[in-house]
Amino acid sequence: MSAAVPVYEATEWREKAPGGSSEAHVFVLADGRKAIVKFPENGQGERVPGNEFLSCTLAEKLQLPVNRSVLLSIDERLIRAPRLDGRMNPAFSAGIRCGMLFVENLSGTNAAEVIQRCDNSRELCTIAIFDVLVNRQDGQQLLLCEGNGPKGHEFVAIDYGFSFGGNAVWKAGDLSTIPAPQLPDIATLYPGTKDPGAIVRPFVDRIKTLTVEEIKECFMRIHPPRWGFLEQDLDIMSTFLYGRATSLVQQFGARFGPELEGL
Repeated sequence: MSAAVPVYEATEWREKAPGGSSEAHVFVLADGRKAIVKFPENGQGERVPGNEFLSCTLAEKLQLPVNRSVLLSIDERLIRAPRLDGRMNPAFSAGIRCGMLFVENLSGTNAAEVIQRCDNSRELCTIAIFDVLVNRQDGQQLLLCEGNGPKGHEFVAIDYGFSFGGNAVWKAGDLSTIPAPQLPDIATLYPGTKDPGAIVRPFVDRIKTLTVEEIKECFMRIHPPRWGFLEQDLDIMSTFLYGRATSLVQQFGARFGPELEGL
């Protein structure tokens, strides 16, 4: 089994995060980094932080450009003052919480801008496929950040609270009612590309190797009962995701030709 996800200590409440209906807050970690934290008492539902963390954990395993997830230990004393003076929802509680690493100078972006300005723009296709894999239903959200390539920018995908069942409070039984996945039209993202299949072939190869056991192991690293998930939920969800991954790989092979060995 893989080691558990490390828990970082939060040392300071900084501010309420801008935008969003989950009432996220920015905290400073002991190592100086910042993280955006969603609390289980948020108005969208207690599973929103867990959904996001599980999705990002799987995305990281698949080497995708997503905002990196962390677990934080938040002491009661850090949030006492902002709760009392109205800067934080008084229902929010201390404890081990899910967060996303906060990067300075980020801005919202879209696919058209990513294609023009980002060195990792080809990853748009892999994110589109991943969103189908985890059954994201609330629309793609992208952030523009500084990069080290010739264009000077990269993008990351964020906000996976409405994944798996397509809503924040899905139950295991909901997964059986979800329609089969449909592979996105890769060519539309890159008009004029002679071989659009080659852009995402490495990612397809990665999801092709996933097993049910690997998916569940990836999820179990964060101790899911803490976020409102039962182990039977994870068993069903892991099987659900494996079936969707298999279907997407098969669709890719059918669309881009039998010459793609092994598909």
